[in-house]
Amino acid sequence: MGGEFLLLSVDLVVELEPEREGLINQACTEEDLNTVVAAYTSDLMLGGPEALAATKKLARQIPRMLPADAYALLAELSAERFQSPEGQEGITAFREKRPAAWVR
Repeated sequence: MGGEFLLLSVDLVVELEPEREGLINQACTEEDLNTVVAAYTSDLMLGGPEALAATKKLARQIPRMLPADAYALLAELSAERFQSPEGQEGITAFREKRPAAWVR
């Protein structure tokens, strides 16, 4: 079956156990939803803004690429991000056991 059916069929997703299959990060009750979303949001806020933007762009590009090209692009972007001022700040903050400059 195509991915479209998977996205549209609740029955199929329930049968697949979506959390175990990696289709969702976490299942929770409606009462816990705000807490779960806040935890994921807090974790995302720890990432460098430029790195997060690059990751979002990469997530849109990768599905249209051949695997070898995708790996090459990922390696190139990873090296660029680690060498960037933001990447160096993240590495320094980690070594100094302090929040990075962009964390509020």
